[in-house]
Amino acid sequence: MPNHSELVIWILSDGRRGHVNQSIALGAALGDHAKTQCHTIKVRGTLQNLISLAKGSYSEGKKLPLPDLIIAAGHKTHWAALSARRCYGGKIILIMRPTLPANLFDLVLLPSHDRRITLGNTILFEGALSRVTPYPHHECKTPQCLIVIGGPSKHHQFDDQDLISAVNIICESSKHSKIIITNSPRTPSLITRKIETLFGDTFAPWVSFEQGAIQATMLKSTEIWVTEDSASMIYDALGTGSPVGIIPVIRKRESRLSKLIDSIFDRKFATPYKHWRETGLLNPSPMLSESKRCASLVVKALFQKTAKPDNNLHREFKKN
Repeated sequence: MPNHSELVIWILSDGRRGHVNQSIALGAALGDHAKTQCHTIKVRGTLQNLISLAKGSYSEGKKLPLPDLIIAAGHKTHWAALSARRCYGGKIILIMRPTLPANLFDLVLLPSHDRRITLGNTILFEGALSRVTPYPHHECKTPQCLIVIGGPSKHHQFDDQDLISAVNIICESSKHSKIIITNSPRTPSLITRKIETLFGDTFAPWVSFEQGAIQATMLKSTEIWVTEDSASMIYDALGTGSPVGIIPVIRKRESRLSKLIDSIFDRKFATPYKHWRETGLLNPSPMLSESKRCASLVVKALFQKTAKPDNNLHREFKKN
């Protein structure tokens, strides 16, 4: 680890919640290994970052302590990370598959469902890094059902009627629990208005949650439902220790995401809505903790002198 008292981490943000949350999750997990100081920097456009890289300047970091680690997720952060490292030093940890050659970065954390990069500087992880720390004692929680609704994407489309019917049935089944329904930035306004009208005070729009608050609500919930388009929310839920159900939406085509969801079902990490309707049962939580596992491997790869990133770091998560 660095000689100074704190591990200084720059988190580069492209403004996308799912990307930023994964970076924050890794930064927080590294706090188990050292005292950390995290700073979030919103990146500029690609052209501006290319100019900064060429000049060897990065004005966004001018007033910040020099970084030990630069964590970046999302294609828009790649050039910014390279520019920041050239100007201020530090090691770059890239989360998700890069569009630039992987060997430009010090370490790449790659979802196991994504295309593999056959280099020694990669670590595979399950699904998405989560900010949630497993909380196994769900029997200590007050009964609470949380329903998280995503929105259409390049992989999925929504049927308003089917979705609202599923939400209504889940609410009826959980009528003895506190129910919280929330949406996301991708949720169509028509669906949001219908849910707000039909479910009243149980609806809490995503804008009412501060950063990290939805994950805190998950930790307090004894039952969590997420629409299948929201991979990052699904993996947050899988880290809580509470059972998770997945509400189906229409798949436009088979994709890496659809294969990931099917893999979750195959391993019984979560329960498909249809199966729950037939049995009334939700599978127990696997209590994933990929952020902590990856943080340990990051420390091993980057800060332990005797360790070298190699194929031993390419360990995929296996259910115990």
